[in-house]
Amino acid sequence: MASQLIETAMLLDGVELPYPPSVNHYWKSGRDRSGRPMRYLSTAAKDFKRVVGLLCGRKQAFSGRVGVKVLVWTPDRRMRDLDNLLKGLLDSIAGAGVILDDCQVDEIHMRREGNHKGGRVQIWVWAL
Repeated sequence: MASQLIETAMLLDGVELPYPPSVNHYWKSGRDRSGRPMRYLSTAAKDFKRVVGLLCGRKQAFSGRVGVKVLVWTPDRRMRDLDNLLKGLLDSIAGAGVILDDCQVDEIHMRREGNHKGGRVQIWVWAL
């Protein structure tokens, strides 16, 4: 018997966002001043997080468990892995103060909708 999750509050209701950088382009590797390896956000990731903050920013992040639905319009017809978009997207909504951390996500629905010039995503986040 499957458990049923009850939606209690909508945190984001179909917010349209630009197409996120894939996880393959979200992080960069380099070395710090002492030569030790380090990872840092790419310029594309920083730009995406800034836009998500402007479109989704909240004064107080929700601290409970959440569900997420994402509709994706890719920028072209090339083969793409949807799961490569998810990490950066969830990281960005946490950075925007919608949730505290992406470990709060208990339910994910994601679907490719087709193509759109430049690409875009639409996201819903609700409290469980």
